[in-house]
Amino acid sequence: MANPQTSDVTNPHLIVQVNSKWCNGIAPGYAPTAGTGLILNLGSGTAFSGSTRIDYAGGTVTLLNSTTNYVFLDSTVGYAPNSNTTGYPPSSIPICSVVTAGGVITVIVDDRSSFRGGSNNYAGDVAITSTTRGDFTVAHGLGTTPTVAFVQMTSNGLIRFQATRYDATNLYLNASADGLLGHVSLFI
Repeated sequence: MANPQTSDVTNPHLIVQVNSKWCNGIAPGYAPTAGTGLILNLGSGTAFSGSTRIDYAGGTVTLLNSTTNYVFLDSTVGYAPNSNTTGYPPSSIPICSVVTAGGVITVIVDDRSSFRGGSNNYAGDVAITSTTRGDFTVAHGLGTTPTVAFVQMTSNGLIRFQATRYDATNLYLNASADGLLGHVSLFI
């Protein structure tokens, strides 16, 4: 005789969402945490530029007040951590965006990724908003065709690429509904 189903059995398999925030030291490192005032602490980490390994022992970055600061590994200075208030520069490696107000850090958005694109260089992010359900086009502004692009949603719903994903001018996308938000990370 088969065992009857009962409601007192729980699922022993937990579903756990994991991103770079929870695996510092195993993944890319550079874990951002709020320090005192406008100081952002960065954990140790490892990055690659092509086949060159770059090790970072950890440290701090001083941010500007009353704005959004973009913290990244700066390719122009040997991939040392740096920040600005205009966005992630081409060929940089994003770490996080940080909102400051009243002389303190108020929000940290972790933008680290364990993705390593070989010789692909990060070229920037393009914000996307679907104005209607179905196909839509967004200019990416690179002036060249990306080699790799990833859609990352910031709202519920789905935005994906059409059969022709992108060219030297545009991203060709499809949305499951209107008003969806996200961004596309571009690599050249």
